[in-house]
Amino acid sequence: MTAFWFLAAVLVCLAISTRRVFHRGRICRTLRGELVKSQAEKRIADWLYLNHIEYRYEPLVYIAAGFLSRRTLARPDFYLPRFGAYIEYWGLVNFAGYRKRMMRKLAHYHERGLRVVSLYPSDMKNLPENLSRKLEEAH
Repeated sequence: MTAFWFLAAVLVCLAISTRRVFHRGRICRTLRGELVKSQAEKRIADWLYLNHIEYRYEPLVYIAAGFLSRRTLARPDFYLPRFGAYIEYWGLVNFAGYRKRMMRKLAHYHERGLRVVSLYPSDMKNLPENLSRKLEEAH
């Protein structure tokens, strides 16, 4: 009986965290079978998959830590081990509050010496060419 309640608690926590994670966008399933938060992230993941580029979706990364600062965590959209680079899709760049958080996050990445490939809604029009070019520049 105890195992039943434990399993029930795990399922409730999973349902709550999934709802919290995917509350902003439309949930999409990639060709690799994982769930992502937007159609743009799906297109990026599918392109990486079809081009045999290994990636991790939303890895947890420490972006700021210091004597007087708290540890700050980020979840970049993708990590590409072969390139040693992260991909961030900035889909809401036209909103001031979002843009401010984006600039702060990019500054943290830069301070940590992390390579970041930034993609914007305008890049999605010709994703294969734009992403290929940006990955070559990052490599």
